[in-house]
Amino acid sequence: MSKFMVLKNNTILIISIAIIFILINIFFLFKFKSTSTFSHFETVHNKVEFDFDGDGNADTLNVISNNSTYSLNFKSSKLDILLKSKKNDYSLLDVSPYCNIKIQTAHLSRSNIPEVIIMGIKNNIPTTYIFKWNGYDFEEILMSNKNIFGILDYNNSRTPKILDTLSDKGNESTSGYILNNNTLKNINFSSPSIPSLGEIQILIDLIQAEYELSETPDIFSSFISSEELSLLWKLDKETFHYTFINGYFFDSTWDEEGYPTTIYWILSFKKSTYTNPDNKNSEIIISAKVVLDELGEFKISSLKKI
Repeated sequence: MSKFMVLKNNTILIISIAIIFILINIFFLFKFKSTSTFSHFETVHNKVEFDFDGDGNADTLNVISNNSTYSLNFKSSKLDILLKSKKNDYSLLDVSPYCNIKIQTAHLSRSNIPEVIIMGIKNNIPTTYIFKWNGYDFEEILMSNKNIFGILDYNNSRTPKILDTLSDKGNESTSGYILNNNTLKNINFSSPSIPSLGEIQILIDLIQAEYELSETPDIFSSFISSEELSLLWKLDKETFHYTFINGYFFDSTWDEEGYPTTIYWILSFKKSTYTNPDNKNSEIIISAKVVLDELGEFKISSLKKI
């Protein structure tokens, strides 16, 4: 009888451990999925490892910073080169306490080799580059000084569209492009627009406002949690004020006609004190998930500080 009890207890222990292991894996699976969604465009401090040239081996893109500028060094098993702009400038972006360099890889053309998107500021102006591997070097195929940049048809069967605009002017300043192999084609003839841009413009204004909100405008989904919405009242606006620097967006779901139904936004703001605005500037990054509701209107369903 005692032997049976020992076996039974061991069995219970093994089953318990297995259940705990499964629950832990499920937790980390969902945690990773959530985190990776909002870290789509990563702030980079040292380096990024990826197969940038499509040879099947991991390469390294090193961020080199001095007191004032960022450069990027590409290293593979065969090459060691610095990326340069079309102006032959190796200093691609400025080092800033309120706008860190951000790097993202994305398949913007029909080739299997991803393009590299680099985002930050240069000469106090928002600056975004797209670099493409041409077989022996990286070449700049686009440079934008608009403060909103993003991709539609990011991961579906259509050719991705590259869009940029100015936050204070909206879609009247939106430009669009597609990348066909190594050729960038302007698609402004089709009057490109950015879905959910209007709601994001209002959100930017709310964060930049120098006062606390008395009520929220009708840009938020009824499903957004009160905890996430309370972020708007946790900015300590008696001490700090916020200035929009740049934003990045991409879509992730579409309806049967290919229209975006979910768009993620990553918005960077300069955080300054009223008492000494020239010192202690820092960057805060706000992520927003925007979904198309049953009435065909975009609403912000999630809001997080990352």
